[in-house]
Parts: sequence; structure tokens; C-alpha cells
Amino acid sequence: MDILTLLSLVTSLDPSSVTPVSRRLQGIASVYYNGKDGKLAGGGLACLWGHPKGQHVDPSLRFVAHRSLPCGTVVKVTSPRTTRSTLAVVIDRGPFGALHEGRWRIKVRASDPGVWRGELDLSPGTAKAIDHNGFEVVDFRIVEVSTLRKRTTASD
Repeated sequence: MDILTLLSLVTSLDPSSVTPVSRRLQGIASVYYNGKDGKLAGGGLACLWGHPKGQHVDPSLRFVAHRSLPCGTVVKVTSPRTTRSTLAVVIDRGPFGALHEGRWRIKVRASDPGVWRGELDLSPGTAKAIDHNGFEVVDFRIVEVSTLRKRTTASD
């Protein structure tokens, strides 16, 4: 299943209908900056290298950036503050910033004292689905893609 198909699929699924396969991971999540036109350019997203430049990814779709999870990994993202969950697809690398001395900075060494390194960048659609405030801790777990396929074919 390609990444663009997964993006469409996870937006339509109820996150309570899937069983995560990983332990709970937790970390700071920020929200992607949309740029001047409110669009995210597909040519610049690491996992969409075959996506034509100039063609945009809809920011209302549910996707995330993570530094090491494989492209196409589906994660269940939950806000501990609101207890709302959604499913999202890893389509990019990042975040590369960190919270240091109360400010979000790009060029910070992880070894600097007091650095809180971001774990996920959320698309605006993912952030809205869990009522994320723009920069706060989230829980996330990996979901097995074959489970998504079974559930969609069973409901067709």
C-alpha cells in the first residue's frame, strides 16, 4: 500500500478500532508550519520523494514527521491532556528543533542541559483531530498496517 493511499485511509478510520503493536512512546510534538499559502509542498517531504514537485499534500490529512520511524509507519497519536486519539502516517523526517530555555530552537545540541527534543511534527489535520495546542506532550504507538487492510476489506 503506498503512502498516499494510507493517508486517505487513516483519515477515515476510527482510532479505537485498531490495536497498536508497540509499547507506548511519549514525547513533545509540535505542528508543521504551513508556509505562506497554507500548503505543504510534497516535493520537500522525505517520504514522498516520488511525489511531483508543485503538487501539494493536503494539510488536513493526518500525517507526522519522525526522525527514525520508517516511512509509511502508521501511528496512533493520543493527547494526554484531551484523551483524544487519531491515526497518522509517517511521511517526513523531523522534528529537528528542540525546546531550550523556554524557546523552540533549531540549532541546539541534544547534549545541552535543559534541552527537550521534539519527537513528532504533526500535520495541522493531526493536531486538530486531537485538539493539540501547538506544542505539548503526546503519546504514540505503532499500528500494524496489515490490520488496517483487514478492517477496511471487512467493512467493504
